[in-house]
Amino acid sequence: MYFDITPKNVIKKYTGTETHVVIPDGVTEIGVQAFAKNNTMVSLEIPESVNIIHQEAFLLCKKLVSVKMPKTLKFLEQGAFRRCESLQSLRIPDGIKEIKGGMFGECQELTSVIIPDSVKSICDRAFSGCCSLEEIDIPKSVTAIGKNVFDGTLWLKNHPNEFVIVGDGVLVSYRGENPDVTIPEGVKFLTQSVFYGNQENIRSVFIPETVTALNDSLHCDNLQEINVSEQNLNYSSVDGVLYNKTQSVMLIYPHGKKLPCFCIPNTVTEIQEYCAFHSETKKFIIPETVKEIGYFAFSEGTTLIFERHGRQIPIFLEFPWFVNSYAINRKDALGVWEFMENATIQSLLHIRTYAYRYQFTAFCYDMDSEIADYLRENITAVARFAIEL
Repeated sequence: MYFDITPKNVIKKYTGTETHVVIPDGVTEIGVQAFAKNNTMVSLEIPESVNIIHQEAFLLCKKLVSVKMPKTLKFLEQGAFRRCESLQSLRIPDGIKEIKGGMFGECQELTSVIIPDSVKSICDRAFSGCCSLEEIDIPKSVTAIGKNVFDGTLWLKNHPNEFVIVGDGVLVSYRGENPDVTIPEGVKFLTQSVFYGNQENIRSVFIPETVTALNDSLHCDNLQEINVSEQNLNYSSVDGVLYNKTQSVMLIYPHGKKLPCFCIPNTVTEIQEYCAFHSETKKFIIPETVKEIGYFAFSEGTTLIFERHGRQIPIFLEFPWFVNSYAINRKDALGVWEFMENATIQSLLHIRTYAYRYQFTAFCYDMDSEIADYLRENITAVARFAIEL
């Protein structure tokens, strides 16, 4: 027997050397890496009984040219046919709702793919590195696409349009030369890699009414301004900075926007992760209304000036982990806000650090003079989970 099949009808491993492989009827699942690195299989038939093909089931089957998949198939897991270098064409069965990450990545001879109307989303790098892929039918049912899905494909390289828009208003790529980009009306979803290879050239972006999901697509090195249609129900902008509609969440401070200091509006209660990471502006005033700051919201070398009880307390970030959601929200930690309100020399003496490689140093100058003197004389390194008593 070349098939190792479990009592639950799952193929654990195939050890045969046939060029044409027919999976036995009755098998319901093809297990993780069950056929991985098979060097003889050229064609494959999968019976109607199979409904799941697990992760990397056919990874590196380098001679596999054709696959007949059943209409009953419901799940194709991550990287199922990755690096099947001889695979030439695919018809994904009706019933598949999501094309998982790296599904057909680096299938170098793959020239055409037909995607059924049942598919709603295509995940990261699903067809990345398919350098011969020039025909792909993406139906209107697709509402979300991950990052770098079509990198290296002829389909993307030879696409005739400045804006590559597929499915139900999904903007895959901007291929134009204008640094001031106006996203077309009708676009609903921007992939994270929409400006991939063009990040350094983007100066400003206008978001139309129809956009509902930006997906970290606007972290461009020289971006100076983000503007949003007043009719957009999800996003807003003030002075070129991106917020949610109610301006309670500061989403993106453009990386290329350079000011001596930026005062965050007092409508803001949350600063999203990576909001101002690598920003050219190196000083931010944070109002008392802000209660949560995400991971890597600010870069090292940035001074944050916290307004608390009529005082302004500057904190210099040597490393960017100091102000994050852990620092503010951990129940077992003395967070940023508590530190500002309750810091005494006695509490500073009780600070202990975790044994993490990366640490930061906080400099608090505008406080009680005795504490300030202590801090200046004893620069205290505190690990990524902020200050714990």
